[in-house]
Amino acid sequence: LFYRFDSLERANELHDACLAKNSMLQNTLERIRIKTSNSYKVNVKTTPVDKHHNVYSVVLELNCEMTRNQKNKLSEVFAKHDAVGFLEWLGGAKGWRFDCPKDERTSWRRRFVVQLNTLQSVFTLFAQDGHKYFFADEKKRMVWRKQAELTDSVSDIRVWIERIKPSGVTRQLLRNSSSGPDSPVHWAHHHPQNNYPLTVVSESTMTELVAGLIKLF
Repeated sequence: LFYRFDSLERANELHDACLAKNSMLQNTLERIRIKTSNSYKVNVKTTPVDKHHNVYSVVLELNCEMTRNQKNKLSEVFAKHDAVGFLEWLGGAKGWRFDCPKDERTSWRRRFVVQLNTLQSVFTLFAQDGHKYFFADEKKRMVWRKQAELTDSVSDIRVWIERIKPSGVTRQLLRNSSSGPDSPVHWAHHHPQNNYPLTVVSESTMTELVAGLIKLF
């Protein structure tokens, strides 16, 4: 069982994305080591709640047993079903895009650029040496650079995160889009039209990045 919806339309959208030609469902099953040569089905089942109301369940049927770990990993992916761009991602869309109307894009990006540049100043002044320098032993450039554009800022931050001591926070921030469209920094190194699974750069993912950087401090 994936999820239950009050709307048949919403359940059908998730069902259709699961069965799209390039759906990430098959990719996800293979990633968690479920052989997709074993046939699987995705169905929408209707359950009456009362004579005026039904709920609709999107159900995955496999010809093999999943381990608890496999179930948990699959659940983690589909827990993102309300994330911006999830259905596009599940249906096999590629590349990255911003989640905002075109006329709001500049102000939306500028707000997070200001936050990231402010954090850069704080890190430069107060962070421990292990987090302050790109190359701690040589003490070359300090942290990430202040930038005018969000893409450049996030790209620089990704390089910095890759060079500091790994932790649960860094691993979360460095996750790619193989498990959903909400990758915080992976997208910024690539052209918007690339062959990686879709990332939608949203207020939520940028808020996660800012909060993660604060935790690293």
